[in-house]
Amino acid sequence: MKELAKESWNYRLTETESGDLIFNVVSGSVGMYEISIRLTVDEISRYKKQGSLYLKTLADEIRLNESRFSSRKVAG
Repeated sequence: MKELAKESWNYRLTETESGDLIFNVVSGSVGMYEISIRLTVDEISRYKKQGSLYLKTLADEIRLNESRFSSRKVAG
């Protein structure tokens, strides 16, 4: 995997060999864990336009409403 973007203790964006973009978000308070999702075409487009600003926003959205993204989780 190729790392495309990273902010320590917040998120990491990687690209798989097949071209999928995987977004890993650090979550939790007492016990830290990582949530990994495959980005959609729309999210990739927004990332390409807005860069790290969009990734910060998306990371916050995932933390606030993890269940909304549960169907897109991938093994971390």
